Amino acid sequence: MFAIANLSTTPGDVITIGGAATSAWVDPIVSSVVNLGPSGMMVFTSPLDGFSVTASTYNLKVGYTGVSGSINYDVILIGNV
Repeated sequence: MFAIANLSTTPGDVITIGGAATSAWVDPIVSSVVNLGPSGMMVFTSPLDGFSVTASTYNLKVGYTGVSGSINYDVILIGNV
């Protein structure tokens, strides 16, 4: 399971997920970038097949476009080896 939550409550504070320049992790995020607004949460699950993850080859980029100047977010990864 992969989850990400935008902890901001300020309208216009958006995080962008995906779009790493090299070795992008695209397994749960099919398009190049997903936008997540304030107080929003996205959860991706694949209980039968899971998601491919390796420490050195899959990069998850989290960016920020907004009005507050900075933003807090939580990322949750649950799985097995």
